[in-house]
Amino acid sequence: MSSSDRQQDLRLAIQFAMQNLKYWKLDDNVQAFYETWLRRLDAEDEPCEHLEPPSPDERPRGVRQQLRYRAFLDHELDRHVREGRLSEQLVANLQKENWRIENELRGEVNPDEPHQRESTSEDAESGDEPSSDDGSTAHIDQQPAISIAGNLLEAVLDPRSLQYLMMLGSALLVLGLVIWLATQGFFDDPMVIAVCAAIVNLAVLGFGAYLLRCTRFETAGRGLTLLACLVMPLHLWFYDAQGLIVLDEGGHLWIPALAIAVLYAVCAILVRDSLFAYAMVGGITLTGLMILGDQSIARFWEGAAVSSLLIAIGAVAIHVERAFVPGDGPFNRDDFGKAFYRAGHCVLLGGLIVLVSWAVSSWSYGGILSDVWNLWRSGPLPFDKPSLATSYKLKILATGLSLSATYLYGYSYFVVTRKPILLGGGIATFLWAEVMLVDALPVPVTEELIMMVLAVTAIFFQAFAWSIRGIAEKDGEKHPSISASTVMQTVACLFLLAPLAMGIAGYLRSSFYVFSAYEITPLFTAALAATAASGWIGYWLTQNRQNYLNAIYAVSSCAAVLLASFGGLALLQWEAWDLAGPLLMMVPLGYLLISTRYANQSRTHLQLAAVCGTCLLTVAVLVLAYGLSIRRIEPLTGHASEMMLAAFLLEVSLFFGMYSISSKQSAGNFLALLAGSAAVVQFEHYLGTSYEFGLFTFGLIGLVVLFVDRLFELENSESSNGNRSFGLSGQLLLSIAGMGSVLLALNRLMMVGFHDGTLVLLLGMIVSSLLAALIVVPRMVSRWYVALAILQGGAALLLVAFGLKLEPWQKLEILLAVLGVVILIASHIGWVQEGERQDDWVTLGLVVGSLLFAVPMLTGLLGQRLDFYSETTRWGLVHEIGAIVVGLSLLGTGILFRIRSTTIVGAIAMLLYLGTLVVYVHLPERLQSVAVYMMIGGGIFFIVSMLLSIFRDYLLAMPERFRNRRGLFRVLTWR
Repeated sequence: MSSSDRQQDLRLAIQFAMQNLKYWKLDDNVQAFYETWLRRLDAEDEPCEHLEPPSPDERPRGVRQQLRYRAFLDHELDRHVREGRLSEQLVANLQKENWRIENELRGEVNPDEPHQRESTSEDAESGDEPSSDDGSTAHIDQQPAISIAGNLLEAVLDPRSLQYLMMLGSALLVLGLVIWLATQGFFDDPMVIAVCAAIVNLAVLGFGAYLLRCTRFETAGRGLTLLACLVMPLHLWFYDAQGLIVLDEGGHLWIPALAIAVLYAVCAILVRDSLFAYAMVGGITLTGLMILGDQSIARFWEGAAVSSLLIAIGAVAIHVERAFVPGDGPFNRDDFGKAFYRAGHCVLLGGLIVLVSWAVSSWSYGGILSDVWNLWRSGPLPFDKPSLATSYKLKILATGLSLSATYLYGYSYFVVTRKPILLGGGIATFLWAEVMLVDALPVPVTEELIMMVLAVTAIFFQAFAWSIRGIAEKDGEKHPSISASTVMQTVACLFLLAPLAMGIAGYLRSSFYVFSAYEITPLFTAALAATAASGWIGYWLTQNRQNYLNAIYAVSSCAAVLLASFGGLALLQWEAWDLAGPLLMMVPLGYLLISTRYANQSRTHLQLAAVCGTCLLTVAVLVLAYGLSIRRIEPLTGHASEMMLAAFLLEVSLFFGMYSISSKQSAGNFLALLAGSAAVVQFEHYLGTSYEFGLFTFGLIGLVVLFVDRLFELENSESSNGNRSFGLSGQLLLSIAGMGSVLLALNRLMMVGFHDGTLVLLLGMIVSSLLAALIVVPRMVSRWYVALAILQGGAALLLVAFGLKLEPWQKLEILLAVLGVVILIASHIGWVQEGERQDDWVTLGLVVGSLLFAVPMLTGLLGQRLDFYSETTRWGLVHEIGAIVVGLSLLGTGILFRIRSTTIVGAIAMLLYLGTLVVYVHLPERLQSVAVYMMIGGGIFFIVSMLLSIFRDYLLAMPERFRNRRGLFRVLTWR
């Protein structure tokens, strides 16, 4: 059996003994002994010799465990008698009962063997029990009858049962007495009845005190004394109801109330029962209320007087708890002190209810309160409007009473007992004090004032949480799971979010038409500045403690700083988005820089706050820039606002670049590239470029990023996560530009028809997509770019086919040529990626693509040169130039890549092109133009071939030079 199991078994045995002693009301003298023993067990491993170890077949709460605990209880009783904590007469009945149950349990364990608890020495000497022939006692045969009789007597004479019966009998006695007196007409002479009732009440009280103090019938004496005390308040009702001392007529009813309070105090001293503490506090409270109702004072119906009295009595009763000494005495702190403490809290709660009712009735008088009263009864309210609504002094008094209640709840929590309900009471009363203080201020209550009050409240709770944390750390509680500091921080966080939400609403109302108009004021800015300060204080206090609160504080502080900065710019008339946006972007950048001074979760939370602030600010600036239901549509700087927007986007790109470096997050790379590309495009718009050029810029940036990422991947096959995310950002950027070009082409086609700039954009994006398909390594991604190129080619065909005013056969010629180009490009990409094994679809694609690319153009050229039709438009020039371009392209790529199909088709195309030149012999001008085209094509071929031959060795060594950072690539090793 392990040490922890042995200690747990001992604790259960001690609790078993305490429960039995408590049942027989013997726990008062041994309670401290067992509590000290349990505390020692928490600190060290302490064995117990008279507690037998459990057997292997013992079950929790089984018969064998109960038998062991009964034996432990028997040893404990003998121990208490030896050490003088209990007398032998007090434990006699409990020992007999314990022996009887032990015998029954032993019979259950071994039913075939007789078991008898050994008698005491006195029983053995008396010789009362007869012996059998074999020398054993005859007590075993008589045990069942004695056991049943003993159980019945003990159940009937149980002290608690007798006390309950006496309480029930006393209640019935009082009720019957009142009914009988009423039926006999004794109430016809009130004075006689009052005197008789007082004499009888005092007699019962004295007789009960006598039984309690001078006889052994303590239970009966306590019951009679409590009965007399319960009847005492009926005297006050009787005096007022029978006209002996009428409160409304100025009767001094407080005098008998004071006498009753004195009797309560005397009873508490004589009886020494904590129940009389409640009666004493109640009697004093009742006396005070009666004094307020006296004609010379006449303040019973005033909320200020009643609430002040109740809170004062509650405060005294709560503090009286410290006047009692801790320990075992008859008037100890745990018994009498706690009784006064609880009674004081009850009276305090009553005072607060009166205070709140008084304030609410003063605010709702003539409004909601009158309407509710009219629904119940017709006519005006039965009381005048409370003076609290107009009196500045009474408002200050109500604030002071609320703060006093806050102090009492705080005192109770930190000094007496750590119960969460006390902390909640302190928070509630403090907030109510704030409400009363705001109502007392000689200024109108506005939204900005409420925001300021809430922000200051959050700061107060944070300061209080800081002080509480210091106290807890001094007490040795480093990081409690749920503490008062955590509760205070949570409440402060809620009060921080309230002014922040109101600030966001104010910003929206000041900027959008869909909301009611709102004007930024200095108090609005100051309230948000206080909110930001509260956020920073909360962030500092919750570092490495409450992570969720720390994150909320960080994000809230960033949002508050942004709103406060916007308010300051609005006061300077700089609230237009083209000026405010770039300036406000400095706030998230500052948060990101500050985050570098922190570590772990605190750093992450500041980065999160900066990202949230940047995203919100970007959305706001873009919405304002494009004028969606905006009050201030026109930017302050006119046409230069496009440049300001570009500067703002450049700041956003810088932010996300820094964020990606510091946090190692892949999303930062993409957002930085996206914002940077948007800044470049916006700058192009400022220069007057078209949307097509902007989209192409997006795609070009994405292609460059892919190329750079591929170079790094060639250098190191195991590229880092940052490099992979960099390449993924380029892929997303290029994909966005590619899909945007398709959508723009469809829009142009439906709105304006053919647009040459859009066609150029599509051709450029086709080339970019195909280059990307060659650059990227994963085949799935490569196929996506091939599919994107095909989609862009289809959009180009649609734009040409339905946008240009051409003949059907001309459109068919363009369609087939473009389709051939797309198939050729896809086949070449497949040829590059197929490896050693040749794919049939690549071979078929090369053949079909070459034919589709060359045959339509050559057919048109031959028909034009052999005079099968006459072409007077510029379409003939397309055939002349297109045929030589087709032939040279197929022949050149075929020779370079050593592909048979493209080489043969290109050679045939060039032979046909050159062989049919004889038809231009009689047309010198046409022959001259063709010669120029041939010279250009041949010159390009020659120059490209010559350059490749010259730089062949350098180009072959370039990958190795890049990997080793030699030559020009040495720049990449610089910092």
